[in-house]
Amino acid sequence: MASGKGAVQGQIRTLIEQFVDSRAFADNYHHLLHALEQTTAKITKVTLLACERFVDVTGTQAADISTRHAGEVNTVIQLTMRAYQQSSEKADTAKSLDLIDRLMELGVYGIDKALENFER
Repeated sequence: MASGKGAVQGQIRTLIEQFVDSRAFADNYHHLLHALEQTTAKITKVTLLACERFVDVTGTQAADISTRHAGEVNTVIQLTMRAYQQSSEKADTAKSLDLIDRLMELGVYGIDKALENFER
């Protein structure tokens, strides 16, 4: 049995992956997104997985400020930007950029300002 910090992070990744793939994600994603926002762990792959799934689940509702989904968009933007900055693999960098493109295509509130601040 593996022990130590790496084993715990592996278990956390597995748990996050299972939750993201579950039916419960659609109604409870905000709990995960806020936990990811608070963590200092570098778990880029599962962070991107959760953000991608959020966009898949919410679609255009993420850009509609009259929905609860739009309230989570800022968190998703921040997580995506952090994942981009932390990514050490080309695949993760590409996924981050693809997700940013999707958010821009949807016209979610705050993506333009986040990109502007990021470029500074």
